Amino acid sequence: MKFNEHWNKSDNDLMRQMIKEGKSKDDIINFFGEEKCNYHPTKKFSTKSVLPYKLFLNEVKINPERTYFESNRQISNIDPNMYDYMLSFNVNKHKYLLILNYYIDNDIKSYNIFFTTSESYEKYMDEIEKIRMEKGDSYILTIEEQKTIINIA
Repeated sequence: MKFNEHWNKSDNDLMRQMIKEGKSKDDIINFFGEEKCNYHPTKKFSTKSVLPYKLFLNEVKINPERTYFESNRQISNIDPNMYDYMLSFNVNKHKYLLILNYYIDNDIKSYNIFFTTSESYEKYMDEIEKIRMEKGDSYILTIEEQKTIINIA
């Protein structure tokens, strides 16, 4: 490995020791600093090619080997012949949902992906229920109604 003025052999030895101790990639980056890690000879910690999630997600950090989730499906609010899929998991005593929501826009059928808290999703479902009470169970939401409900929740 070719070292440089920013990342030398002693830095590399320390990093290898941290890995042996079970430190995560985030722990190592926090220890050395993002700027220094960008100079790793093999670009092991480089964040220049990928938008760092830390800019957006400070609250939720997930290690897939340790995150337990439940999955289920439910009938779509748009088309009763299709399903929405939901994964739920807890982090720091908060319940989060990752939802694949069936969607039709300009006659294009697809799935939207939502990442939200269970509280926000419950507000959304309350609004859906209000519409169903007014217009009947078989009523299919228009795109504009869906956007309005999402903004409320």
